[in-house]
Amino acid sequence: MSKDLRAFLDDLQERLPYDFVRVERPVSPKQFEVTALLQHLENQKKFPVLLFEKPLDLNGKPSAFPLLSNVFATRQRCALSLGMKLNDGELALSLEYARREEMLLAPVTISAGEAPVKQVVKRGDEANIYDLPVVRHHAMDPAPYIDMTPVMKDPDGGFYTFRSSATW
Repeated sequence: MSKDLRAFLDDLQERLPYDFVRVERPVSPKQFEVTALLQHLENQKKFPVLLFEKPLDLNGKPSAFPLLSNVFATRQRCALSLGMKLNDGELALSLEYARREEMLLAPVTISAGEAPVKQVVKRGDEANIYDLPVVRHHAMDPAPYIDMTPVMKDPDGGFYTFRSSATW
């Protein structure tokens, strides 16, 4: 049974409430505040989903977009995202990944009117990448950037795919 992200997050909060943290205060992703919190939690061997409700955009102003991180940081959440039982995060999850690799689904075209990714559309001068809460990850990064490595064009079908194992 497929879910959208909102349904998955609702399910996660209900079934694993200790695994979901809302950060209600403003944070500056471009100033390493998100990265620092993730590193601090990792040092404590904690990997909750973090929903930053008031991230700042690249201009330092409140972003219209929340920021979500660490969604697939545990195998238990990966199992839950696939509709499996919470305790299926080990061998059963690996077998499910392998099974799904053998049964790839064809892409489905959704009309622009039905596509949830088109709920907010900005064109021309309205479109500004600085309105996004882009995370700066590493001290050696010259600036925050959006990494496109998880997006790939299928050589045969010509469509673009996204791999969820990547950071973005």
